[in-house]
Amino acid sequence: MSFASARAAQASKPSKKTPPKPHPRPKARVEGKQKPGRPTMYSPELAEAICTRIAMRESLSNICAEPDMPTETTIYKWKQQRPEFSDLVRRAREHRAEARADHMDDLAADLRAGKLDPHAARVLLEHERWQAGKENKRYADHAQIDVTSAGQQLQSVDAVAAIEALLAALPALPAPTVLDTEAVPTSGER
Repeated sequence: MSFASARAAQASKPSKKTPPKPHPRPKARVEGKQKPGRPTMYSPELAEAICTRIAMRESLSNICAEPDMPTETTIYKWKQQRPEFSDLVRRAREHRAEARADHMDDLAADLRAGKLDPHAARVLLEHERWQAGKENKRYADHAQIDVTSAGQQLQSVDAVAAIEALLAALPALPAPTVLDTEAVPTSGER
């Protein structure tokens, strides 16, 4: 029997499929019982372990690739839902900038010892410097200046509106008076 004839014979048989059963309605939650779904694996100890590894220059993708660690999506959700965890991660990234500065010293030492190609070392050093500047303002290329007046933040001014107001006030100003004067030469101009 060929494949085509077997397929035709199967198609001619009546189907014995039963309609799918409707999904059971979820039960109402009883007060005091746990929410349905997978329990969170968040704990202060796990948060501290993740942040310690971040501070030591380990990438979040490498940390989350391990089987006993949460996914990157979970980490980002924790940062949104838990302010204390978000603060821990922010501080870990600031500390990671300092670890990057130490690593740059090691790279420079390897370059001096001839263990690194100068062009490769330049790329690595630039990358570490750029990352450190993004993670900690202390290592940034430019300083951010906060302009305040008497401890209060300055108000922003709409320059166009200010110029229009000045031009509108010009006709109300008194006309300039002409002074009749004579130029007197100084001692060096005679």
